[in-house]
Amino acid sequence: MKRIIVILIVSTIMSAVPAAAADREKTLMKPGRPANEISISYGGLSLPHMANIFGGILGTGLSGGYSKLDKASTVGAICLEYQRHLGRHIAVGGCIVEETVMLTFDKKTGETESGEPIYEEGDRQCNTFLTLMPSVKIPWFYREHVSMYSGLALGAWYNPNGGSSKFGFAGHVSAVGVDAGNSAVRAFAEIGFGFKGLALIGIRFSF
Repeated sequence: MKRIIVILIVSTIMSAVPAAAADREKTLMKPGRPANEISISYGGLSLPHMANIFGGILGTGLSGGYSKLDKASTVGAICLEYQRHLGRHIAVGGCIVEETVMLTFDKKTGETESGEPIYEEGDRQCNTFLTLMPSVKIPWFYREHVSMYSGLALGAWYNPNGGSSKFGFAGHVSAVGVDAGNSAVRAFAEIGFGFKGLALIGIRFSF
């Protein structure tokens, strides 16, 4: 009799485990959040952009006025990211970021009669940063049409035009992010610091 009772208890527990796991997964994803996300974003004032501007200004000072930074521009940081939600408050994945920063230095060719320097426009330098970073997202909450989150990404960058400095450490902190839409497509905006940009906007597809 005891053996029968034990068998019944074990059978009940074993049959309840899959149901409990299913209920837990349903709870984690409630209210119907898809587990997978693909995001495309565009950001400005990224770390590579600001670092190149600072380097150009510093180079102007070190040259003693014989070379000066005239123009500094960028196409912006374009990011493609995939993430998988493992629960209500964590998602993991990775992102690829591409940005080209262009700098133009004017060269001193002489001086005016009053001693003012004369410059001519020099060649444009292009630095292309290709960045690969594993990432994690920490959702604050998820609602039917809006959610908020923070995130962190760490990895490395590659610059084919960087000469001796072709590789380096890369990172990004998304301090505050918000998206709005439906369960399949949402627009989003983030404020943070790093290789994705100080501020960025994008679109997110979930499935």
